[in-house]
Amino acid sequence: MIPLNMVASMIKKIINHIKIKKNIDINGYEDKFVREQIEDRIIQIHAKSYSDYFNRIKTDAFELDKLTERLSNNTSRFFRKPLLFEYLYSVLLPELISAKGKEDDYSLRIWSAGCSQGQEPYSVAILLNELPNGLENFNVNIFSSDVNNENLRKANSALYNFESIKNVKYGLLKKYFIQREEEFELATSVKEMVQFSKFDLLDLKHQSPPESIFGNFDIILCCNVLMYYKAGYKEIIFNKLYKNLTPGGYLILGESEELPEKYRDIFLKTFNQENIYKKLNLI
Repeated sequence: MIPLNMVASMIKKIINHIKIKKNIDINGYEDKFVREQIEDRIIQIHAKSYSDYFNRIKTDAFELDKLTERLSNNTSRFFRKPLLFEYLYSVLLPELISAKGKEDDYSLRIWSAGCSQGQEPYSVAILLNELPNGLENFNVNIFSSDVNNENLRKANSALYNFESIKNVKYGLLKKYFIQREEEFELATSVKEMVQFSKFDLLDLKHQSPPESIFGNFDIILCCNVLMYYKAGYKEIIFNKLYKNLTPGGYLILGESEELPEKYRDIFLKTFNQENIYKKLNLI
């Protein structure tokens, strides 16, 4: 059995190599998650040891990409949580748009933080297109960010396999996608609604993606991202999300994620079946 300190040392070398070659810092990820992903790749390619695997990723760009993809949590699909998106469409978006209209505020700013390959923000864009009332006068901006360049490349291409679109209702599939052999291409009208950029949620120099100019988001989706980070790093990210939300704005988290205790008095959970929280205006 390999001593635990030797395993930890090799994992640290692998993490540092990814940071140098891919400009992705995963030091904040939970140790168990990182170790499991590395060990799975070791088994997949029949590497003899951690040391053997480390030498492999130093010379094999493809394997380095595969490991980086695993660590970047690329598993997603359109309308991944049907109940969540039904609530957005039927309740949250209409109420938000109505409230902003009454205040003569015709801007709608949404941020998908940790957008993977674009399925989440594109799903929101489709919902906005489908709303029966009231976006004609609005300036809608959907900003989407991820730390992985390959994710962003795929998001911008807007080409998806069947697994990604299997939750899309037939009517929406026919309306917003064109089948290209084994892939489905998203309609240009939806693609143009979403802006993608590279952004690290642990970036200490910027509070929000630089392309968004400023925060002040009405909705932030950060689903199945925080669960991979250590507690101290989660605190940094939560603080950033909180500062970026406008008073009365909504924070949407993944099903296994919850607010840290210090934030529970400044958010109101608006839907018991999903982790949707409204930022309270305490001033």
